[in-house]
Amino acid sequence: MDRLSILSELASRLQTASGLEFEKAVADAFGFLGFKAEVIEETIAESDVIIEAKYAENPYYVVVECCAVLPHNQVPYDKLGQIRGNFPRYMDERRQRLFKTAYKLIVGRPEFSAPTKTNSEPDVGLMSVDVLNTLLEYHEKYNFSQDELERILKTVGEIINEHVLKNLVLQYERKLEIYSIIYISLLEDPYSQRSDSRIPFTPVEQIVGEVKAYTKLLRMPTLSDDEINNAVRDLSNPFLKFIDIKGSNLRLSSLPFESIKKVGGQMGNELALKDQEFLSKLRRMQSLT
Repeated sequence: MDRLSILSELASRLQTASGLEFEKAVADAFGFLGFKAEVIEETIAESDVIIEAKYAENPYYVVVECCAVLPHNQVPYDKLGQIRGNFPRYMDERRQRLFKTAYKLIVGRPEFSAPTKTNSEPDVGLMSVDVLNTLLEYHEKYNFSQDELERILKTVGEIINEHVLKNLVLQYERKLEIYSIIYISLLEDPYSQRSDSRIPFTPVEQIVGEVKAYTKLLRMPTLSDDEINNAVRDLSNPFLKFIDIKGSNLRLSSLPFESIKKVGGQMGNELALKDQEFLSKLRRMQSLT
């Protein structure tokens, strides 16, 4: 089963499963996000899932309480007491040795009661399955690291889609725009319909200047030299093969434009769309002059 099929199946399970099957769906969702996730099936009054982020700069784990109630009900206040009471028992010798931080999270469906939201301060995060599904969809596109996902998992109180957008997605969309402007700067004539004609090896400093000029022309936020140089480094990754570097000079690789989608996966698709968007804007501007 490919990842998109797995994602679709997870979304369905999170919206329909109950009891232990819901807990397994939540664990599988965090597994999809790149965590080690374990369902706790020991006794009543245990929390439900433990997820571990061993590869974060400061490794952490999350104790997760799962609660799926009928559509006309809400996740009740007593889940807060349950996770707070259970939390200390999972801080065993192994976890004390391996992890720097731990968080409390309730994953619920369909929504949380007002008292649950009010009393989640100062130490419990609340995530609905709708938000978890949003996180899964964006992860498939951008492949968030465990450090990046911590920005969401350490949130106290109700976690909403805006947290995902502000803390993760918008940063990736800005990177995507920078990648696209770099691509355009390495074309011989972006205003021509022959958008696959590339310039020869060119000094990085000159390309940085070109990127800033196109950024201003397209009325984008100002970019720093560091942002541009970091993006060039990303695109020259040998697994992506978008840019060739020779000393302090660079050019687009010989990879055909359509192959960007194949090599870059979901990100490649997004980059190709952004390239076409910016090229269309530039050509419209030229036609008006």
